[in-house]
Amino acid sequence: LMASCCNRPDLSSSISDISLENRLYPTNPVPTESLVVADLSSDNIEGQVAAIGLQGIVNRTEKQKIYVMNSRCKDNRGGWTVRYGTMAQMGQFWLDNVFQDLPKETIALDRNQSNPAFKALLSRYKDFVKGVVIYDPELEQATIEAATTIAGQTDALILSPALYNETKDYGFPVIEDLRGKFKSNIECVDWLLANWFDGACHDVAFTWSHMNLDFEQSWGAANKDYVVANRLFTFFLDITVPEECHYNETVIKRYPAGTPVVGWTDELWADKLFADYGYVMVPLISVENMTIMSSFPDVEGKPIEPKAYEVDENTVVIAFLISDGDNLLHTMVYMPYTIANSPNFGAVPVTWIINPAITDLAPRVFRWYEEKFAMTGQEMGAMMGDGSPIPERYEGFAFYCAFAKHYLEKAGMRTIK
Repeated sequence: LMASCCNRPDLSSSISDISLENRLYPTNPVPTESLVVADLSSDNIEGQVAAIGLQGIVNRTEKQKIYVMNSRCKDNRGGWTVRYGTMAQMGQFWLDNVFQDLPKETIALDRNQSNPAFKALLSRYKDFVKGVVIYDPELEQATIEAATTIAGQTDALILSPALYNETKDYGFPVIEDLRGKFKSNIECVDWLLANWFDGACHDVAFTWSHMNLDFEQSWGAANKDYVVANRLFTFFLDITVPEECHYNETVIKRYPAGTPVVGWTDELWADKLFADYGYVMVPLISVENMTIMSSFPDVEGKPIEPKAYEVDENTVVIAFLISDGDNLLHTMVYMPYTIANSPNFGAVPVTWIINPAITDLAPRVFRWYEEKFAMTGQEMGAMMGDGSPIPERYEGFAFYCAFAKHYLEKAGMRTIK
């Protein structure tokens, strides 16, 4: 209706013509056969960044994959009392509920030393490492993301200066030392684009903020295994600063129109900004082990057939939904935790809004939802991202519609938010 009213081409006739090849979410083609479990709770943010970056390098090629637990993210909260006060953790839950069939080995840690999980993993997997990239704590958010981009293409460790000094005995070559190299975030992004964009995977765009080294404030490194393993281009610009906000266009428009911008940068600015460009933000916050989650065969969901009910006159019908499932943090952490721990789950019919891309990105989690919902009369509905490209950006909007249609059909969903 919108297309015809605005004298645009009929969108429905063109959706089927849009190629989705190499434009869906990257997944891990190497299957998972067993797990090496590493508890990151005693590592600081620097150690967690290094450990999860190494996880991405190893899990890209190995069938025995590194599985991390208890990484830190300030935003990962929900009122549950665990090690970090109110931070929700799902590492053990998924081990027990979707990976229970896999052989597991817990890596031994020397908790008397700093960053014991990273150092135990490095000792075991040092032969996978081809160098190091040292980021600059004086420009930490921009250079950590730059180092992550470079690490994905060079199989390098992402190291702070302190960790670099602690690992010198391994003799890894320094691929890039970013200390003092840039005076601003924009300068760092310009250099990164000139030197490391072409060699990256362009299936999705990626940006990440709140990646600081303050343990209490950081949103953490949980998504870095996915970025490194898939050689994505990740960058940081402070979207609250006008000049940096609008500089996102320099990066984002290098991708085909409609490409999802995955990761996170504040939605109060990003949603409209990316929609106006012809793209959409898809939050991926603090979800561990996506290189494992996405290594199993993709699945398809079976649609729930609608059922009509007779109602008395003057009846008010209330439909409940749990929203914001476009954010993989909600789909993979908040909602499963609530479902598993609420004594009231299943008492009333609820539509749980989730990201249907977990049919590719986390097929075992999708099957877990199906099993839980089949027993309790719950429904899955879809949310693709924070909004959509505006229709006036026709090419991007048409791709978004084809992208949404693909995943709705794949997940068997008939409800979309």
